[in-house]
Amino acid sequence: MWTPAAHAELARESLPYATSLTDAEWAVVKPLLPGTAATGRPWRWPTRSLLDGVLSVLRTGCAWRHLPLDVAPWGTVHRWFLRLSQAGVFERLAHALTMADRERVGREASPIGGILDAQAARSGGAGVVGERRYDPARRIVGRKRHALTDTDGRLLVAAVSPANLHDNDRGFHADLLSISRLKMGTN
Repeated sequence: MWTPAAHAELARESLPYATSLTDAEWAVVKPLLPGTAATGRPWRWPTRSLLDGVLSVLRTGCAWRHLPLDVAPWGTVHRWFLRLSQAGVFERLAHALTMADRERVGREASPIGGILDAQAARSGGAGVVGERRYDPARRIVGRKRHALTDTDGRLLVAAVSPANLHDNDRGFHADLLSISRLKMGTN
């Protein structure tokens, strides 16, 4: 509910952009980001500014070249996005936030149950990565999106597979469940 206290807590009028991190958000994110190296050239742009640029692109969907000029050069922000993606920083951040949110509502940090669902989607062949197949039950050539959530609806793991993979395929679902157990730290 939008009470004055909730509105004040979520207000972003003092930030330069709506996608910029608040000080409280930055305190959560900062420990998960890579630190500066002991050797080499010093960084020209602060990590917070680079992450603000990445969040701006992810939230608004703008092109990298259309980033605001006061954030950081678009090439630098794009390189950092690739670096953080390949290092698994976004997955670790999502995991930490999921665990913190579960604890906030009075649940254990690691879920013991979950809900698994799949959705078939048509996809074209040009310019897309991954294998696409024909699903005779849905008469779709494309891929399936699989999502594993906890019982409150928080996304734990998402994966994409060819559309011909049946929803009851034990091998794929076992892989998905083992990935979620690794991320959540359970057996």
